[in-house]
Amino acid sequence: MSPNREPEGIPPKSSPYRLRLVTYNIHKGRGLDRRVRIERIARILREINADVVALQEVLSVEGRKPEDHQARYLAEALGFHYQIGENRKLGGGAY
Repeated sequence: MSPNREPEGIPPKSSPYRLRLVTYNIHKGRGLDRRVRIERIARILREINADVVALQEVLSVEGRKPEDHQARYLAEALGFHYQIGENRKLGGGAY
């Protein structure tokens, strides 16, 4: 490979392809007003229009309100798939 060429499989810098990745600590859905409103997080993420979203401090509890399983709720609201990398248990669910 010459020093002026991109590695194989990597689009050139002038390529029209773009991938938007966002990482967001949602603090269990709690806003600056101290209220838990997971639908606000969904609205913000929809406005960002990312291709891939990596969230931190997500509480996902089964068997309660749909919005208590925050990973599923956000994925369904945005049309995404989700995967939880559980760090520990909290409130009877994955965190």
